[in-house]
Amino acid sequence: MYDVVMSRLAEITKAIETLRLELPEMGDWLEPGHRLEGLESCHRRVRAWSSVSGEPPLVAALYGPTGAGKSTLFKLLSGINVPSGEQVRPMSRSCALAVPPAWADPAKLAPVFPTAELVPMGDGAALLAPGQPFGRLHAAVAPSLSALGPGGSSLLLVDAPDYNGVDPGNALRAEEILLRAEILVFVLQVDSYLVARNVEELARAARLATRLVVVLTKARDSLQAWMAWDDLCRRLDDPASLGPMFADRRADGRCCAEVVRSAPVFMWVRSERPELSGIMAREGSSLVDRLAGQEARKVAWEGVAGAAHEAATDARRLLAKALEASEAAGKGRASLVADAREAGARVAGREFPFGALMQALVKEARSALPDWWKIVSVPVDWLFGTVKTVYGKASEWIGQVKEMVVQESAKSENREDVERRVLSREADALLDSWRSRPDLADLGLESSRCASAREALLAAPLPGVSREWEATLRDEARRWVADNPGLAKGLPVISDVVMAAGFGLLVIDLGFSGGLFGTAVVVGKLGTGGVIAGGAGALGIWGRFLGEANMEQMLRRVDATWRKTRASDLSAHIERHLVGAVAAPLDAVLGRAKPERLAAIGEAVRVLETAGPGGPMGS
Repeated sequence: MYDVVMSRLAEITKAIETLRLELPEMGDWLEPGHRLEGLESCHRRVRAWSSVSGEPPLVAALYGPTGAGKSTLFKLLSGINVPSGEQVRPMSRSCALAVPPAWADPAKLAPVFPTAELVPMGDGAALLAPGQPFGRLHAAVAPSLSALGPGGSSLLLVDAPDYNGVDPGNALRAEEILLRAEILVFVLQVDSYLVARNVEELARAARLATRLVVVLTKARDSLQAWMAWDDLCRRLDDPASLGPMFADRRADGRCCAEVVRSAPVFMWVRSERPELSGIMAREGSSLVDRLAGQEARKVAWEGVAGAAHEAATDARRLLAKALEASEAAGKGRASLVADAREAGARVAGREFPFGALMQALVKEARSALPDWWKIVSVPVDWLFGTVKTVYGKASEWIGQVKEMVVQESAKSENREDVERRVLSREADALLDSWRSRPDLADLGLESSRCASAREALLAAPLPGVSREWEATLRDEARRWVADNPGLAKGLPVISDVVMAAGFGLLVIDLGFSGGLFGTAVVVGKLGTGGVIAGGAGALGIWGRFLGEANMEQMLRRVDATWRKTRASDLSAHIERHLVGAVAAPLDAVLGRAKPERLAAIGEAVRVLETAGPGGPMGS
């Protein structure tokens, strides 16, 4: 059985370490200010138990507001003299710890309080000294604990500082003990049972304590004490009173209201000379038996299971919020990317790479010529005047080509100039659209941020022409030259124009026609002087060029590949530089909620949720 317990503890420890690595940052993001009490409590408990051999100790903490009598009760139970009674407040600024002789060795004791600094108590007045380290525990050996009962030899008694003292650090020191204790003795002055802070702390104690014990102190008599207790219990069931504060459920299935109602409750009449014998139970065993009569391993496991359940509840809630945030961020970013792709397609459809096409044709035509022809360099009129038997009407066509090249190069523009001009307009349109969308309101797209994003896009170097497009252009030019040898042999004579520096970057601005053929209107019949009219106006010379040179199908394929590849490159460019600039909040969410991170949290939650209160200890 012991091996089973330790194996389960090892699994829980691993799950808790995963959550301690992942949840704090996630909690700060999704629930700022909410402390993961269950996680910290479980961490302390599993470390404490895993570090000892044999039976684990039980930590019993006296917890409550200032002036309730915690230190007096500590003194009576342990025999250790600590400041108490009517001494000037605030009282303790650090915790007093009483241990039985079996736990006197500091090396054995230290792992039981993994977040604390243990020091010998010495003079009890040291508890009052200001400026003490946050986690300091003043420990003293208390032989009288062993005499309390069979469990006294493993009972570690802590007097926690007042959670409502004037020193704000006391509340944090008290909370550390709350997260560690298995048995929590909530000490409360009877006439302050409805004070808001005391009710809040009682609810926390009911949620986190493995075993809760309540001591009502400074009562006039038992009648006052039990009337106050009964009134408190009635209010726990009242939705208009304390009910909502005590509605949370624990690992054992009980809600906090049930935990409080079923807790052993004691009353202690006010006395100038208080004694343990003056503490009276409402029913059942005495307070000493409740502390020293527990089965340590069973109670310790219940403490681990309860804290694990609390940790799993927090983790599952944060996990659900992270998944929801990730899904929303993913949808938002996907819509931005879709918009970027549409914009990239519009930019690519605005231009036709006239210069690159002519260069490819001339280059392939030159490579197909015999060596003796490559050295000919004469005016086109002379050339076609002397070799008409070879070319027939090609002389007239080459003249038209040269006319077209000169005219189109004169009114064509550098590709980068066209793309930057159109990108500028597309960026403005995208940003205006995104700013108007309610689902993107969290992006904070104020004017200055939009202006910065736009500038970043326009300043970034444009992507180069894709290899796929260049390969398609070469293949299509080579095919045309092979299919039209007579026409092709005349093209090299215009190489002085076409192969000039910068000519290959020239494009025809087709306006918003969607490309040379995307939404162009073909007028007349190609091959007989038809015209292609696009967004940039009529391109009559292209009609003659296409018809007489058998190029229509080639240009359709070239244009389709250009629009596909250039749209892909420009879309990625817009996504990287414009979407990337405005989607930073969405990317931050996706970075925090990475699938592998959420999967690790989910697996850790599954492990913790199997740690039932009975667990390997049985029911």
